Amino acid sequence: METKYTILSRKDKTLLEKVILRCGSKASLSEIRSVFLSEYKDDSNLGKRITFLSKQGWLVKLKGGLYYVNTDITTLNATSLSLLTLANYIVSDSYVSFAMALNYYNMFDQLVDGVDSVAKSKTNQFNFQGKTFRYFHVKAELFFGYQEVTIENKITRVAEKEKIIIDYLYLKRNESTVSMIREKLSEFSTEFDFEKLIEYATQTNSQTVIKSLGVILDFLKQNSDSLARHIKKTGYSKLTKESKLFNAKWRIYYDDRILK
Repeated sequence: METKYTILSRKDKTLLEKVILRCGSKASLSEIRSVFLSEYKDDSNLGKRITFLSKQGWLVKLKGGLYYVNTDITTLNATSLSLLTLANYIVSDSYVSFAMALNYYNMFDQLVDGVDSVAKSKTNQFNFQGKTFRYFHVKAELFFGYQEVTIENKITRVAEKEKIIIDYLYLKRNESTVSMIREKLSEFSTEFDFEKLIEYATQTNSQTVIKSLGVILDFLKQNSDSLARHIKKTGYSKLTKESKLFNAKWRIYYDDRILK
């Protein structure tokens, strides 16, 4: 859906402000209707007006029957709610990670077709304004490594740089993402805290994550001694499904097309 703003009438502006004062920036349909009933007595007209404001972008439908009330009434060309903040609003127990989070840190300059987040709750993906919002479920103990930042005067949860790397290795590890991880850790080596990166890897208790990060760090000539102590000497892991070369130190199969 494409946002199409129109200038609000004085009456609708006042009503939306009342909704915000009573409920905050998120409100249920029944809460919105209770406020609008003061001006739109006829149920049919009330429903049509709420639908109109929703289509024009002043009311943004979220998960669970909630609506985000667009508070920036001076904005006529783009929503006052950033994609990152909207991702948080759609699923409240989530933080933005992966490519969109890298983009936030100016580490990713390619076009992003959606917003991928990490969430404690299991949920479906959502489509809004031509963007797809996807949520990757993790257990509560893995829901860490994010910070609250202010984007357009709204608090938004975004993964720390180091946790983005761990999230990729834990949730989206494939030939393309591993290649991108190697590239970003090399290109932005001065911006990553490698001790924190190792700490976060061990915190996952995933041998595959630990071994994957270890072999990548060795190829980048970064100190991995503290990480190596967490390897189990039995079993093995694979960096990607296509990996065929065995690294004895990390007990992991890797692909020399990615790490070279």
